Amino acid sequence: MFSAILRCQGTPFWFLEAKMMSHHGPWTLLTLLYHILQASLIVIVFPELPNVDSLISCVMPVAVNFSAQALRQRTCLKAMAADTIKHFYMCINEKNLKKLGGYISEDCYIKDCSFFIPFNGKKEVMHFFDLFMRSMGQNVKVIIEHVCEGDDFTAGVEWHLEWKQTEVPFTRGCSFYECFEEGEKLVIKKALIVIESPIKPWGGCW
Repeated sequence: MFSAILRCQGTPFWFLEAKMMSHHGPWTLLTLLYHILQASLIVIVFPELPNVDSLISCVMPVAVNFSAQALRQRTCLKAMAADTIKHFYMCINEKNLKKLGGYISEDCYIKDCSFFIPFNGKKEVMHFFDLFMRSMGQNVKVIIEHVCEGDDFTAGVEWHLEWKQTEVPFTRGCSFYECFEEGEKLVIKKALIVIESPIKPWGGCW
């Protein structure tokens, strides 16, 4: 049962090291558990160790289970980064400023390359998006073309604006977002917005 659990989690390396560990004593077991739990330190008191192999068989499945749960939670949050950005744009298209505020952190920092001064803090960011949504009217929508996820809850988005399902010229852009955990959800902490320039120098010369 012990070896089957380890292989089920896709970690044959740990199984092999555990089999070798019976010749090295309990401190090797503590080191192995430390690495499996990924920096979650375990302190175990051993009054006596008549059989290290039996101890490994009892403790190791529990450690691997904890590690698997942490990994699943981390993977779920990483998947939420793209979902967070998609929901964020849905709020913009729905002109729902209150709901949009739930995806903005208190210390949010947004740099829009169309402006000289960035927007710093939730109040400034919300004011910016309030004006942006008002300028869109009811028929203009932000259309997401691609969403790419990176490390540490980051995501990049390629988008454009449409008016009644017709693309508006010179409104293509890319935005890069950095999110962080706030409770059980992700919120936007930092963003860089780059919009297509209406000026096309040397058009047709290349």
